[in-house]
Amino acid sequence: MITFDEALSQVCAAAVSLPVERIALADASGRILFTDVIARSDLPRCDVSAMDGFACRREDLSGPMKVGETIPAGRVPREPLTPGQCARIMTGAMLPVGADIVVMFEEAKEHEGVVTVVKQNPKTNIRYQGEDIKKGTLVLGKGERITPAAMAMLASEGCDPVEVYKRPVVGIIATGDELVEPSAPCPDAHIFNSNSCQLMAQVASTGCVPVYFGIAPDNPEAILSLLNCAIPQCDVIIVSGGVSVGDFDFVSDVLSQRGITLHFDQVAVKPGKHTVFGTGLGKFVFGLPGNPVSTFIIFEMLIKPFLYRLRGHAFAHQSVPARLSEEITRKKSGRIEFLPVCFEPDGSLRQTPYRGSAHIHAYARSQGIVVMQKGIKTLEKDSWTKVILL
Repeated sequence: MITFDEALSQVCAAAVSLPVERIALADASGRILFTDVIARSDLPRCDVSAMDGFACRREDLSGPMKVGETIPAGRVPREPLTPGQCARIMTGAMLPVGADIVVMFEEAKEHEGVVTVVKQNPKTNIRYQGEDIKKGTLVLGKGERITPAAMAMLASEGCDPVEVYKRPVVGIIATGDELVEPSAPCPDAHIFNSNSCQLMAQVASTGCVPVYFGIAPDNPEAILSLLNCAIPQCDVIIVSGGVSVGDFDFVSDVLSQRGITLHFDQVAVKPGKHTVFGTGLGKFVFGLPGNPVSTFIIFEMLIKPFLYRLRGHAFAHQSVPARLSEEITRKKSGRIEFLPVCFEPDGSLRQTPYRGSAHIHAYARSQGIVVMQKGIKTLEKDSWTKVILL
């Protein structure tokens, strides 16, 4: 059995970046950049007005000014300002030569083509050339995730198409005689297959492509059949269930027989002790315990960072410090343990009512995870701890 940190290190070290592809910027949200993006020009490209108002010379503000041209955004001014002259200007429009301040319409009075300033304001209301980005500077770096704000940055630099890493295709296989699909009748002693829906959603949330291959009964031939379907189509395969040491746990043996080298099959973590990771045939395979919380946690804490590494992104969980509103205790401390928590209205933290690795409902109502390290049995009330945000 290896530690969780060792498992995470092995998994991330095994990740090999996937190929590049060029796609339309409109399709790039959530993707990972393959190359650095360098500013092709200053932004703004010239001095522009930050407000609707009058472009003026500062030395003329104390007296009346004659209104000249009107400058809309996207048009080059026709003439420079002369003493005692101003120009009507719209937000984002290029400043005329000679202007060094924009007086908002609300702070001026215009009558018969003559403007007087009625409220002095020290702000220039000008966005200066290159104040956002200088030509030749880094806009976004290789390996960065393209967020909605990053989409705007790329568009502002005319980056269309854009080079990104290929999205990993992730196959999902469930195992277990007891499983039925949520759309089917559920006889006594059976349970609905919740793990696959959960994993499909988790995979999609990372920007990868989930593909569902169905439920394999608890026999090696059935598991191998679905595995053979998944291998040609997928970069990564996740199998839930069948990885423990029971009479009907065949996944590890099937993987080995199919040419997958298993790097570990037990991790000192709770939940998720019987987690399997293997490589072979140019694929990456994870075997997860069948309990839904185990599946959920191992994906979030182990597989998610790996899927980002495949695309050159150094993923790190978002976390915040929080004060515990109540004590969190456990009976055994031989393994690192992940526990669901909720924030109180005052920002403090409490453990979500939780009854073990089958109780996925606890995570549906949680905002984060608290880590109890090996050897720690109690987190004291009013102590501060790190919360991994979900």
